[in-house]
Amino acid sequence: MDGPPEAGKSTIAATLALMHATEGFEIIDLRDPSQFFKIYDNKHQQLFIADDAVGEVEYNPALTENWSKSLHGILRVIDKDHLLIWTSRKYILEEAVFSSKLDGAIKDFPGINEVLVEVDKLSNSEKAGILYNHAKLANLSDEVKKIICSHARQIINNQNFTPERIRQLIGEIKKNGKEIKWKEIEDFLNNPGKNWIIAYKKLSESQRILLISMLDFNGRGLVSNLKKTYEIRCAQLKFSRTDFMENLHQLEHSFLQLSLTYDRQQYVNFQHPSLKDMIIGEIRNDSIARNNYIISASPNGCANIINGIGLFLKDQTKSVHAIIPIDSREVNNLIERLSYLLSNSMNSNELNDILSSLDLLLSNLSKEKGVKSSYNSSIEKIIDIIIFTFSKKNIYEINKDYNLSEWTFLLEKYFNLSKFYFSLPPPNFLSNIATILINEEPKDNISFFNILYKNNIQLVIKNLSTDLLSKLNDYILTNLYRLIKIRDSIPDSACSEDYYEFFENEYDDWYENSTRIINLGKIFYEWAPFELPKEIKILEESINQIEKQSSEKGEDFAYDEWKEDEESDYWTIEEMFKDL
Repeated sequence: MDGPPEAGKSTIAATLALMHATEGFEIIDLRDPSQFFKIYDNKHQQLFIADDAVGEVEYNPALTENWSKSLHGILRVIDKDHLLIWTSRKYILEEAVFSSKLDGAIKDFPGINEVLVEVDKLSNSEKAGILYNHAKLANLSDEVKKIICSHARQIINNQNFTPERIRQLIGEIKKNGKEIKWKEIEDFLNNPGKNWIIAYKKLSESQRILLISMLDFNGRGLVSNLKKTYEIRCAQLKFSRTDFMENLHQLEHSFLQLSLTYDRQQYVNFQHPSLKDMIIGEIRNDSIARNNYIISASPNGCANIINGIGLFLKDQTKSVHAIIPIDSREVNNLIERLSYLLSNSMNSNELNDILSSLDLLLSNLSKEKGVKSSYNSSIEKIIDIIIFTFSKKNIYEINKDYNLSEWTFLLEKYFNLSKFYFSLPPPNFLSNIATILINEEPKDNISFFNILYKNNIQLVIKNLSTDLLSKLNDYILTNLYRLIKIRDSIPDSACSEDYYEFFENEYDDWYENSTRIINLGKIFYEWAPFELPKEIKILEESINQIEKQSSEKGEDFAYDEWKEDEESDYWTIEEMFKDL
């Protein structure tokens, strides 16, 4: 589902989840697509929800890349017992498709089930039903009910009508616990963010810092990570801080919401992405708050800032849903912050976020027109500090805890920058990785050396021992033999019970492992001193010959389009609200 903010995408997703939960489905909040197959269970009914999948208020390159890599495999196991609800704001989805490989991943998704949630397509009776349901459940006073009944048409025809805004309106009326005049309701609808801004400005300094710390996360974050980010920001800005948990619980139910995941970890998120929008707007328009955010930003916060600059360069006429520096001084503050962060240890996901944001910035910097030269020059310094710091030897010394798989992933991201940065320096720590991490999994070794080969880093490859090369060759051959043997054990007859059992239980693992070993092997045998084994071609032909049986299609339902009859003698908005 895609659509504008506050259209009801998350509510529709939650409603569908509730319906399926009553039918026995396990409901899983999926924030990281790489976790899908760790949770997936072909013996149980499961519904996965990926809400705001590629960014809450702005396109996020790192999240999009994760989905680009994972979505194809996920969609192959989606069936009537394993469902996926995937939501995004429309403008974010369009940017993600334009700027990444996501377009290829979703070319067949969601297909005939595509849903665009548009508030302006809601009929008057649908809007009235939303207002009625919220008001009916709120146990309002008779006087307030009369006001809503008599002004129902004006409310549903207001240009700012959204399902989320109506929820906020009724919640605000109920929270105030007092009689309300029509003028106050009208003011709320005409200035939908006004009350949030007033409430935000009334918060204590430490509570505002806690909310600002939430901007460092792409969506929800672990409570433990938020605590760490909050305390670092307080120390960086030299603000006295009150107890984190006390602030968190005071902000719960108004600005924030807490939740437990399937693995029993506690997460925190904004009550609604529009709250995040509001806080970003407040910081953007306040030079002191904006500068404070920049000088205390976390690695992910810096990545969000760089993403925002990249989107600003792409189209300066559009409003960017991000905090960005507006002059050279603020850009220099960002450079200082990046320099500090990159010279200290961070987890590999944080470093990946920074490299991903650089990809977006470089791609748009090469196209930008009319940016002030001083600002443009400062932006180039951002690029230089990241690239030259990453290429230095001490980046490896600082982050020795990374495994070979993590380094390979980061190096692939780094080398991809050469599309826009033509004098990309080779990292100085490659020999260290090859020497120290050489005993890790063979598949990780092969992936690492394949990356070096594709980017003309021959020195390390030339120094590989014969024993290691033989070990890597044996790994590929053993897996080729094993996968071909599995294929040969499947009867050719589609009538065979074993044939259907293979497609039901084993095909996805077999296909995934086969394509992976073929892709690894093809590059490996370009540089390794071995002949390309005929088994690669045999396995490729097996994949081409086998067609996965399409899952049983459900019967087609014919949905009669119901059209509202505004002239009906009975079904009028006024009639609906008579029993409010």
